[in-house]
Amino acid sequence: MDLSLYSTQRLCDVLSMKFSQIENGAIPVIQQKTGKAINVVMGPKLLQVVERAKKIAVISPYIVRPRLPKYGRRKIKPLRTGYLQDVFRPIANELYEPYPTFHEIRGLGITLARNASLEAQKLAGHSNKSQTDSYDHNVRFEEAGTL
Repeated sequence: MDLSLYSTQRLCDVLSMKFSQIENGAIPVIQQKTGKAINVVMGPKLLQVVERAKKIAVISPYIVRPRLPKYGRRKIKPLRTGYLQDVFRPIANELYEPYPTFHEIRGLGITLARNASLEAQKLAGHSNKSQTDSYDHNVRFEEAGTL
């Protein structure tokens, strides 16, 4: 959830992020939905999330750690979005009423990015401003001159 919040990336893109991709303080992402290539520069909060993930005992190349294969040393694959949502839903239901979806978490990340004067549209990989606006939780007023 934190990785999605601070990177504003879609769940499928978050699940495919690997530690080995991190270069010069950024995570390069080619978004699965749009094919856009962006460098997600790691600010202090995103860096904390990645560092916390490194401390988890499961050995995996992925930042969001998948389950280990049950038999032998099969290839470790990223978690499927459906599996993660199935695991997340019961936990979230215990903690929150109603629980936030990953889509809402991404929307909050976009709002936080805009509030920090970051390029939220570019970070989210949206092709137009109205698409990014639909995720924003704040009402944004535009300056309009008068006579």
